[in-house]
Amino acid sequence: MFTAALPSAAAAFGLTVLDHFPNARMGGSPVPAGAITRSLGWILAGIAVLAFFVAVLGPGIRFGTNS
Repeated sequence: MFTAALPSAAAAFGLTVLDHFPNARMGGSPVPAGAITRSLGWILAGIAVLAFFVAVLGPGIRFGTNS
């Protein structure tokens, strides 16, 4: 149980961002990220997931009928 709770506790206390501090102290510049471009494939995949969610999960999931 301790090993399962440790990562969430570390994230709650901000310990997951400690790897960024040495570069800031030493004056190292981070590598800039590339530009985000639009992709027709990802847009279509998003539309498909949205349609699935609205059609199937939107009305709700019924596990059984209660009389």
